[in-house]
Amino acid sequence: MRVAVVGAGFAGLACAVDLARAGADVTVFEARDRVGGRVWSDVMPDGARFERGGEFIEAGYDHMLRRAAEYELAAVPQGFAFAAREVRSGGRTLPTLLLDAELALAATVDALGTDAAGTSAAEALARTQLEPLARRALQRRLEGTYTVELGRVSATWLSSAELRRSGAEAASARLADGNDALAKAMAAELGERVRLGCAIRVTAIDHFDRVVLAVPLPVALDALPALRERRSYERLQWGTAAKLHVPLREAAPVAAVQALGAAFWTWTASNASTVAASFAGGLDALESLAIRMGPERWRAALHGLRPELALRGDAVLTSWGDDPWCGGSYACHPPGWSERDDEAIAAPHGRIHLAGEHTAAEFCGTMEGALRSGARAASEVLAEARGSG
Repeated sequence: MRVAVVGAGFAGLACAVDLARAGADVTVFEARDRVGGRVWSDVMPDGARFERGGEFIEAGYDHMLRRAAEYELAAVPQGFAFAAREVRSGGRTLPTLLLDAELALAATVDALGTDAAGTSAAEALARTQLEPLARRALQRRLEGTYTVELGRVSATWLSSAELRRSGAEAASARLADGNDALAKAMAAELGERVRLGCAIRVTAIDHFDRVVLAVPLPVALDALPALRERRSYERLQWGTAAKLHVPLREAAPVAAVQALGAAFWTWTASNASTVAASFAGGLDALESLAIRMGPERWRAALHGLRPELALRGDAVLTSWGDDPWCGGSYACHPPGWSERDDEAIAAPHGRIHLAGEHTAAEFCGTMEGALRSGARAASEVLAEARGSG
């Protein structure tokens, strides 16, 4: 059976590897000149590695860690838990303010019960009793995480393990050789079956038995407009985000700090102590930081938030929304989302199968979800091949 996989991000490559191992004749088409998609690692002049795309390996990323282990790629700790960010206000450092607020919000969502599915994150936050500073910090934290306005996000998303983490949990991690080392390893296994710099029209692929469309949500909708007829595709939310990396003159201690003025946060990790990294999510945050004008305002905001850092050299700005092959950050579920929506998002369209983090149900919006979606699409293709054989 001949299978075309469109997209050489985590989803497409995982799908292609599984298909190739099962004996399928698979070809991967990638519009960019690199593999990895929204997972993109880079190196500073001093050799410090940083992630311009997906970064944090969290609890439950079993599929990603298993695949990494197959290629002998080790994960290294960041030195802090994703949610364990300190808040600075009025000369004070408040290391537990945000964690306590998150636990209070999680209790509100629990109390909503089945009503949480139809409640927005904004409504759940409004129902939670919090001091003004804690409310502001948590709103910024959530806006930056989901990369869309909180009114567009389901409260059930807030009941995930990610929201309930405490500072005592294991630190987040990333791959020591860069997260895109996994993409490069999968591509190396596939060899000449991966074709870079090859944008291809999905509807024009007629010499393959099956096609797997493994591209980000906006690209998938452009490539296959018929998906817009599915109400779930019209309802699925899509965010925008950017990352800023600034080299440091000297190594900095591990720290993660949430900004209050805009929905961005910044960290210095144990595995990259000479780089200050920042992430901003949502249109309001990007506009307040004047992303379209370059990195200067964001760099100034970073310096104001963490004046102890010895910033040096040019900042590296990565604006996901400016990439025509992703058009933003990642997907999230709106109020009223259900398992039927998950099924509709992932269901094949004729001989075209669908992958990508937006199709990954509870792992939507994550690197883990991208990999799982690719494996699921490969299983669908192979099952249909066996059925037709």
